[in-house]
Amino acid sequence: MSGSNAPIRRVLTLLYTNLTISVAIAVLTFVNWSSVVGFEVAHSHGNTRNSIEIVTGVVSAVVLVFSLLSLRIAASLGRGKRSTYYRLLALAILGIVGIAFPTISAQYPMWMRIGHGLQEVVLIGLLITITRSSFRAHFAKAGRQVANTRSASPVAL
Repeated sequence: MSGSNAPIRRVLTLLYTNLTISVAIAVLTFVNWSSVVGFEVAHSHGNTRNSIEIVTGVVSAVVLVFSLLSLRIAASLGRGKRSTYYRLLALAILGIVGIAFPTISAQYPMWMRIGHGLQEVVLIGLLITITRSSFRAHFAKAGRQVANTRSASPVAL
């Protein structure tokens, strides 16, 4: 792949890495359902087993669905549509927040926390990569060039 496609290749690698981690966590959660829920019940303060099962299932499903959406985004990266760029940006930001919140606020087993931590690292890497001018140039409006800004903020457009 040429040098101009290197940022897209990096983004694809990060998207597929996040998807792989999500699938692994979801499979491990559902295979070890009793022990995961049991761990959470033992470490919760007054929550019922039923409510913990619901929350664990919903969180796992949302993370998995969000990651599967990355497949659709990955498939449309080569077209260079700005809407794809904005979807990717939203995926990265919402993914970072969406994984951090339940990981911090709930009591998950260590292996699940490590998996979510890896996802956070991948999503932060994705956010940094997609906000660089070399990547944004693929999604510039016709006739416009992306300014090569060297901002302290990784989310500066």
